[in-house]
Amino acid sequence: MLPYLRLFRKEGVCMTIKMRDNNGITLIELMITLAILSMVLGAAFMVFGFGNNTYSQGYSKFSEQSDIRLASDYLVDQVRFATKLSIVDKPTSPASLPNDWDYNFNYFYIHDGRLYHEQGNGTSFDRFVIGELISAADYSGTSESLTVSLTGIDYTLATEVLLPNLKINPDQAIISAGDDALMYSDSVDFAYSGALVEDPPDPPDPPDPPDPPDPP
Repeated sequence: MLPYLRLFRKEGVCMTIKMRDNNGITLIELMITLAILSMVLGAAFMVFGFGNNTYSQGYSKFSEQSDIRLASDYLVDQVRFATKLSIVDKPTSPASLPNDWDYNFNYFYIHDGRLYHEQGNGTSFDRFVIGELISAADYSGTSESLTVSLTGIDYTLATEVLLPNLKINPDQAIISAGDDALMYSDSVDFAYSGALVEDPPDPPDPPDPPDPPDPP
């Protein structure tokens, strides 16, 4: 029951004023408020979740592309001046390298998403991990160039590198003998030491000078 306030004027007229109800909000008003608040919060969480998911996907792709590009640049720099290069079978794991791998050579291969670089020092291998987001590697080439293709989850980078030292030596063409491991050496022991072209012919003899004119 709402309270009323009676006021009396000088003329004796009585006025009744209905007072404002200060007992709080009703249950219906509370339910409407909660429903509106729930919709607003739900929309805010949806926007936040979408933005967070987009950021995570973008960051993952950026990390993958950066990892593959750095690994590709490193590999290309290492093999650019190779004097001997072959494509061979990769090992089953870094802990069990093939017995026929030579300590005088260097090797690149993929295992568990990582690009391994085994650098031979004559008596053993020094191991380096170059990339960690690479699922596959493919190599193909000729005696003039090598194509390196590194693949991640959503990104593949193919790079062609010229091989000037192999181009000089026609006997050291790339041998496609295996799966996806790369063997190379930049040792001068494999450098070409023969004649690149046939010796040029001797230059012709210069012409005889003309006879001096007869004296007058």
